Amino acid sequence: MSVSALLDRLFLHPSEHPWLIDTERAHRYGALRDQLTQCRSQWPDLAGHKVGLVCGPLQQMLPSLLALHQVGAWPFLLDPATASPTALAESEGWVGWISSIDNQFHPLAEQTPHTAHRQNLTFYTSGSTGRPKAVTHQWSRMVAPAKIEPHYATTRWLMSYPGWLYAGLQVIMQVLLNGATLVVPDSTEPHLLAQTMADKAVTHASGTPTFWRRLLVFGQGSVWHQSLQQITLGGEAVDQPLLTGLRERVGEGVRITHIFATSEHGRCFSVSDGLAGFPVAFLQQDEVDGVSLELREERLWIRPKHGMLGYESAQDVMEEGWRPTGDRVVIEKERVLFLGREGDLLNVGGHKVWPEQVEAKLRAVWGVVELRLYGHPSQLTGVIPALEVVAAPNIETAELEKRLRQTGQRQLAPYERPRLFKFVSQLSTRSSGKMQRSQ
Repeated sequence: MSVSALLDRLFLHPSEHPWLIDTERAHRYGALRDQLTQCRSQWPDLAGHKVGLVCGPLQQMLPSLLALHQVGAWPFLLDPATASPTALAESEGWVGWISSIDNQFHPLAEQTPHTAHRQNLTFYTSGSTGRPKAVTHQWSRMVAPAKIEPHYATTRWLMSYPGWLYAGLQVIMQVLLNGATLVVPDSTEPHLLAQTMADKAVTHASGTPTFWRRLLVFGQGSVWHQSLQQITLGGEAVDQPLLTGLRERVGEGVRITHIFATSEHGRCFSVSDGLAGFPVAFLQQDEVDGVSLELREERLWIRPKHGMLGYESAQDVMEEGWRPTGDRVVIEKERVLFLGREGDLLNVGGHKVWPEQVEAKLRAVWGVVELRLYGHPSQLTGVIPALEVVAAPNIETAELEKRLRQTGQRQLAPYERPRLFKFVSQLSTRSSGKMQRSQ
């Protein structure tokens, strides 16, 4: 389906039905259409040009984004925390940039216009593999994964991702195509977010494993799952204890899906069988959800159906449509399990240490909410394993550190065992909700 078809459907939804609910009020489809028309009338001269869009709140960002497509511009979506749109504009070839907060166009007088393709959309990766890259997709590929069903019109979707990232855009497309409703919380604090989910009767919620672990622990006093029909996890490797914990909390009536998708590759495949990883059989099929998978020296390669056109201002590694995902995997008992991202690997005196594998073993220690293994500089070994730990409420940290060390002695190789421990109130996360891996 094209974005033009999406816009056609947008004008069919009931005017009084809310497309977005935040803590202050409901924003209705009729008002969204009016905003879109107003924005479009302001920028007719941007047709055929690359334009930066500094994304404010979603109720302001979305009409600006759709209007830029309608006038034939090529939008580049920017995190509002970006320090200098002007600096990016020079490297990306924009004619200027727009702030969606006030819809003001800021031209770059010395910039040479570039003829742009109106079907393209560029956004930046979450930075989980290093410095964020500008990734270009066709609008049609962004819209294609969305499913259209009559019953979706009454559903409510939690917006836990920023609207300028791939995951957030996918939720937006799903909602707009079906005339459903986005629920936008005003806080990422788990106990407040859990209350919002309950108060606003959220039926579908997507988030990273880090997001769901926090919600399980700190959202215990809330019935955040009372209206849920679907839980989706993505963006990070999912371990078995998390899947089991979610199932025990929400019961059998809620569908739990682990989706593999990235900014570069788009939506690739999903698993809903309650087990970590994915079946080895996926590697033996020509296609899974229209996507081909392959292992090369324990590295996952993929030939995506809805992937990007390429990186802007960067070289893309691709062989006849195949791209490396950056994931290292291992096969165990007819299951392909994720070891971690290649960029996260620690070299401890010549030994390979996968942080996610160490974390999975230590996370099972009683009293742990979440933890992060990272490399602390060492003159002797290059780095030594260090651990940041979030303790459960009313847990004595000295005793918890003792239990973690004892578990490390039993289950980890000497070079994997954390040498330094730091207890924190919460782990740092990226805007995408993924754990901040780099120190």
